[in-house]
Amino acid sequence: MDNKYEWDLEHLLNNKSVDDLFEEYKQAYDKLISLYANFLDDVNSFKAFLVQQDQCILISNRLVNYVNNKQNIDLINPEYNKYAQKLAFEQHQIEQHFNGYDVKILANRDLIQSYLDKDPEIKPYQLSFDALWRYAPYTLNQEQEALLHKAERHNAGFEDIFDVLLSSDMKYDDVLDANNKVIKLNNDTDIYKHMRSKDRVLRKNVYTSSHKALYNLRNTFTRTLFYQYTMNNSVAVARNFKDYISSAAFADEVEVSLIQFIYEQTKLFKPYIIKFAKQRDKYLKYKFNLDKVYNYDRSLDLVAKKVHFSIEQAQSIVKDALACMGEQYLSVINKALNEHWVSWLPTNNKQTGAYSISGTKGFDKIYIFMNYDYTYNGVLTIAHELGHSVHTYYANLNQPIYNEYSIFYAEIASMANEVLVNYHLLDKYQKDDQKRLMILDEMISGFINTSTRQVAFSNFEWIANDWVNKGEEFSWEKVRNTYLEMLNQYSGYKYNPNKITKTDEDVALTIISVPHFYTSSFYVYKYAIGQIGGLIAASNIFNKQPNALDNMFKFFASGGSLNSLETIKLLGFDLLDKSVWNQAVDVFANWVNQFIKLTNKLMKS
Repeated sequence: MDNKYEWDLEHLLNNKSVDDLFEEYKQAYDKLISLYANFLDDVNSFKAFLVQQDQCILISNRLVNYVNNKQNIDLINPEYNKYAQKLAFEQHQIEQHFNGYDVKILANRDLIQSYLDKDPEIKPYQLSFDALWRYAPYTLNQEQEALLHKAERHNAGFEDIFDVLLSSDMKYDDVLDANNKVIKLNNDTDIYKHMRSKDRVLRKNVYTSSHKALYNLRNTFTRTLFYQYTMNNSVAVARNFKDYISSAAFADEVEVSLIQFIYEQTKLFKPYIIKFAKQRDKYLKYKFNLDKVYNYDRSLDLVAKKVHFSIEQAQSIVKDALACMGEQYLSVINKALNEHWVSWLPTNNKQTGAYSISGTKGFDKIYIFMNYDYTYNGVLTIAHELGHSVHTYYANLNQPIYNEYSIFYAEIASMANEVLVNYHLLDKYQKDDQKRLMILDEMISGFINTSTRQVAFSNFEWIANDWVNKGEEFSWEKVRNTYLEMLNQYSGYKYNPNKITKTDEDVALTIISVPHFYTSSFYVYKYAIGQIGGLIAASNIFNKQPNALDNMFKFFASGGSLNSLETIKLLGFDLLDKSVWNQAVDVFANWVNQFIKLTNKLMKS
């Protein structure tokens, strides 16, 4: 490829056209459908079905990743929108042929087990069938499953409603800056930009306008959330689970009590979050000569001069920071950076955000989608996504069947990379106080936002689901008060429950705009698992603890071959051990103390 900043998706086509790959896809699934008719007749028929199923996955992965990623590069490209629609149609047609597959597998457990025991070549598939069979108590008959499946398809509607409310129906008042110039607010991007402006009048007005827009729709969001949780719990109960959260925990192969344990352990960070917030406000007052710090001041960057990191600098920093992971790890990083795994730059009509692709069985390139912005956050983002890609690369290499791994622990490798980059640069910039301040602020704020804050969201979600199951009131006022109490418990937010202020009201609006709440996925507490797991793993590697690096590679290599908690134990620690959380608290406390020491020094200089 000529463009060194673009990914080589054509590699997925194997010198064929997209239409050729579609035809290959269709033929592969036609053969699978044909084999499905008699796949349980004898061990040879069963084996042929499994082999063809794997072949379909390999072809499907190539086609799905090619079409979807091409579309994400240019969301209005008619050619790839056409292919995406064609793919969705084909997938739906194929699904119809396999309705009742799970029910058949459950109904023929003894027969299938006999086939697995008889042929050593298919015995490695045992775990995949065990994963289905554990759902036996929660699977209905074929007709009931078909009806429930149709009902579940409407769950996506809540996410659509949320997206429309947030992106289309949210109307922002125009605002004035300090010079009385009218500023239009069209979307979140405008708000994000202006909230970092040095113009305090503009910041205050943008804050007021954005919160007013959300406040005006508070009851609509609240009712949408109520019906989302009602649907989730109704489906779970129909499948014989106690409730929605129980079904989510079962899917992750963990006890519901683990979630409560994570809630309690995460509260241990509270004293240090309070210390950090107090010191940060103190420094903001000093830096910007403020009489008092308001919420609309807290988005300001502590470091005035923007530090620009070119793509080449980002690559160099990441490689230097991850050198402690060893040559084996760096060899994959170099492949990713030198062999066009990454789409680096934002372009017109490109989807926002960043990700490492999934559905990669059979791939030797684990592509990364970026919108690199030359900031320190951009450096951390590429390190993060490389963490995912290297994890996936080694899972693919070592697990021919169980390469796909659980989202429960998927963030550990990526968060470990972020920690290692931060540690590396703190060491490198020992004599540059401004850069150290930037890094420490990013480290601490990032940790709070993706652990404590997310767990507070999750704890709210737990309580709100309980309201639904008990038939209790589900109102904005109750949502607001409960979230404020979560903020108090996790980060020390002070409020009077008998006298809710306008500031309290604004702060509480965050809770109805959490996208994950509307996706039928009890997910956000898992961010803490990624943060704590990544922090401990990275600290152990950075400090050259015995076996820490070997443990990380065992973790990578396991893919999805073990349950979630057993996989994490490969890293050399147990998330159910309170000492692990205490270690994480100690590390976080050290970061906060470094921040306090540095800002005190800067305020005296």
